[in-house]
Amino acid sequence: MKIISFVFALVFALASHSYCNESAPPIQIKFEVPKGWKMVDSTTYILQDFNKTINYWKKELSSGHLPWRLQPANVAAACLWDFGISDGSIIDDFADRLAIIEDGKIYSLKTDQQTFTVRIKTEDKTPIAYKLEIKK
Repeated sequence: MKIISFVFALVFALASHSYCNESAPPIQIKFEVPKGWKMVDSTTYILQDFNKTINYWKKELSSGHLPWRLQPANVAAACLWDFGISDGSIIDDFADRLAIIEDGKIYSLKTDQQTFTVRIKTEDKTPIAYKLEIKK
């Protein structure tokens, strides 16, 4: 019985050690400009109609839909997803990879070759991504 307990403890320790040492999934970039956004210049994209977008999300969130969108970091991560930038993980995990430049307002994701910065504006507790900047 002691051997079985020892083997189980050893397997558990090895499994948890390898889990903790896993690296984050690689960032995949299949860049495309989503509907409702426009290119200002080769490195800047803006939301075309902030008022239309905020009204849509106020209604959706007040109905209890997608409550994760109340967190600005998640909204920044969702914006990057919309542009085809992700690591294939769930939104919370992807949002954890973003650097906080200004909490609630500016988040960035650095890859080997580019930095993507998402700006958030919050109105009536509803955060909306309104600008994406790309630096090489």
